Amino acid sequence: MLRSTGCWFGPVPLSTAPVPLHKPRARHEQAEKAYATGYDKGKSDAVKQQYWLYVSMQKQRNQVGSVRLYPVQLPEQRIDGVTFQPSTKYLRIEE
Repeated sequence: MLRSTGCWFGPVPLSTAPVPLHKPRARHEQAEKAYATGYDKGKSDAVKQQYWLYVSMQKQRNQVGSVRLYPVQLPEQRIDGVTFQPSTKYLRIEE
């Protein structure tokens, strides 16, 4: 074994010499592809979540609970020079 710059090393057969698996550019491209794939999956998941939230809200809205109409008598009144005739309006209460 030989000693050079404080490290011990010996003859290394060519078959066990470390060989880089990917070039730096290939690793960068692979990382960008993985990021884009994750980003697309995240967007897809967000859209699905919004869709199911919307469907859930529609189901709740279609359920008819207790609905009551209360008559409200509106007297004759004058607002900004306009005279409104007395009338009856209905206030809808939904529970």
